[in-house]
Amino acid sequence: MHNYNNESQTHENTPKLPHFKRYWKLYLAIIFFGPIVLGLSFCGIATQILKHTGTGISHPVSLAFAKACSNDGICLDKVILVRGEITDSSYAAFTSWLSKNNQTQEVDIICFDSPGGSNQSAMPMGKYISDRGYKTCLADRYELINPETTTSSVETRTLCNSMCPYIYAAGRERLVIGSSVKFGFHATGKPCFPCGKFIPPQTDMSAKESFIQQLDLYKANGSPAIHNAKQLVDITFEVDFKTIKYMSKKSEKSYNLVTRYL
Repeated sequence: MHNYNNESQTHENTPKLPHFKRYWKLYLAIIFFGPIVLGLSFCGIATQILKHTGTGISHPVSLAFAKACSNDGICLDKVILVRGEITDSSYAAFTSWLSKNNQTQEVDIICFDSPGGSNQSAMPMGKYISDRGYKTCLADRYELINPETTTSSVETRTLCNSMCPYIYAAGRERLVIGSSVKFGFHATGKPCFPCGKFIPPQTDMSAKESFIQQLDLYKANGSPAIHNAKQLVDITFEVDFKTIKYMSKKSEKSYNLVTRYL
């Protein structure tokens, strides 16, 4: 007769391997492949961000006094230049700088060189500009004014993509200085770091409505109305958020996005 009790006791008495030794292959795979997966995910999202903004490596928003000039030498002597990517913390940096450096609104023109970015900061930035009656501008190039040395460094590349045109639209007067600048539009998207890509907003209608309400707010505050605002927002949301569609000069005028060219 087979002795089942002895067999059971034999299995029970077999020494168990330590946890690490039992799963060493799994741990090794995690250690080896984990950083690679994270790296690929980061590279994927970084690539999408560059496509999303239509530019190379960008820095967060910073503000400075500057001259805004055309390539032909027509200049506004002193403006506030907002340049860089709009992040979730940009609104705080924006209002803090203005409160400290332009409390009395001695300089009443805010110009842009930005690939766009976070709706969360861009919307209140536009409201801030509209509520206080600032003018807005875009120029071929900017010369940064350094108050310590009274010299300037020249910035020759200008962008106004993504959310930037919708902040620019807040201006009580909306200026363009020169002929090389252009406005880039696309739908909103949210970064998904684990999957390495942007995902579209879940509720397009509510997102569109918030853009229309923003443009209506500018109009109520005294800014020149954007013509066919709903159509502009609809077209914006038709553009894939991984690409940029640039507005023609004809459309700038027909939508009344630009109110004066210098």
